[in-house]
Amino acid sequence: MDSRYTLTRGQYKKLKKQVRQYEEAFNDAKKLHKKLKKKYRKKWKALKVSLAPLSKKMSAVGKELESAEGKFKKARKRLRKSELVPVKAKAKMKNKNKGKSKNKNKNKKDPIEPSQQAGSSQIQQKSNLKLLSGIGPKIESLLQAAGLHSFADLAAAEEAQLRTILREAGSRYQMHNPGSWPEQAALASKAAWEDLKHLQQQLKNQKNA
Repeated sequence: MDSRYTLTRGQYKKLKKQVRQYEEAFNDAKKLHKKLKKKYRKKWKALKVSLAPLSKKMSAVGKELESAEGKFKKARKRLRKSELVPVKAKAKMKNKNKGKSKNKNKNKKDPIEPSQQAGSSQIQQKSNLKLLSGIGPKIESLLQAAGLHSFADLAAAEEAQLRTILREAGSRYQMHNPGSWPEQAALASKAAWEDLKHLQQQLKNQKNA
C-alpha cells in the first residue's frame, strides 16, 4: 500500500477525536437552532395576532378614504360645471355675433380639412379643439370643463396645467403628452393652417420614428 495513504495509530486516534468533536459541535448547533426556532415562532405568532386588528382598521380606513375621494371628485365636477355655465353662455353669444359680422368672401382653404373649402369657417369654430393633434372628443370635454374653450385659451395654458388636468381625469389620460398643444393652438388661433399642418406632420414623424 502506498505510504501516502497510511496512518499511524496515533494519527488515527487524533483524527477520530477531531471527527467526534465536529459531530458534537454539529449536534449542539442543531439543538440551538431548534430552540431558537421554537422561541421566535411563538413570538411571531403573538405579533401576528396583535397586528390583525390593526390590519383590519387600516383596510377600513383605506375604504373610507376611497369613498371620500370619490365624493370629492363628484363635488369638484359639479362646482366646475356650475362655474362654467355663464362662461359658456357668453362664449356662444360671442360666436354668434362674430358669425354675423364676418365676410364670406374672405374664406381661405383649410389644409388640415381638405373637405372644408373655407378657412374662416374654422376660425369661427374656436371650441373645436379636436382639430389639434392628440386631442379627441373626451380630452376636448376635459379641457372645456377646465375653462379652455378656444384655441387662444389653450395657447395661453401652461404644460404643467394641462398635465394636471389629465392626471386628475384618471390614469387612462396620463399617457397623452400635451407638450405641443399650446403651440398648435397658437397657430390655429392665428389661422396659420399651413404652419399647423407642417408642425403636425413633424409630430407624427417623431412618434413613428
